[in-house]
Amino acid sequence: MPNFSNAVSNIPFLVFGALGLNYVRRYAQEVCLPRLQAAYVVFFAGVLGTAFGSAYYHLDPTNASLVWDRVPMTIGFAGLFADSWLVNAVATLLLAHAMVIAAYLIHECGHNLVFRKHRHNAVLGRAMSWFCGAAYGTYEDMRYKHFRHHVDN
Repeated sequence: MPNFSNAVSNIPFLVFGALGLNYVRRYAQEVCLPRLQAAYVVFFAGVLGTAFGSAYYHLDPTNASLVWDRVPMTIGFAGLFADSWLVNAVATLLLAHAMVIAAYLIHECGHNLVFRKHRHNAVLGRAMSWFCGAAYGTYEDMRYKHFRHHVDN
């Protein structure tokens, strides 16, 4: 199976989504504000759906299957919307900030500047590219293209 590792990389989505739905089902009355319970359910359902949609896309990467990769993510992010604009603003800023930091880490890992061993930089670079949602190329592809930028300029 050519994209087996990409398909299997969706297991954390599966686990996180299922655990999150179970947690909300069991403890929502105690830990969630009543008006946010639906948002949490939608968010974790979207994360769970992402596991299946993304695995389907990676097993058969076409434009048509890409839709099934993106729709659950869209649903999951819709769960971030709460009644409070302040909560939305803070969550959006934190998510954007985390993704920018992850992008910087991808760059630094590409130059082997984070760890002494190339292998450790590659592992962190792959994890950060996954966090940033890099679906059009692997970490190694981004690294190669970035090195070409240094050679060409």
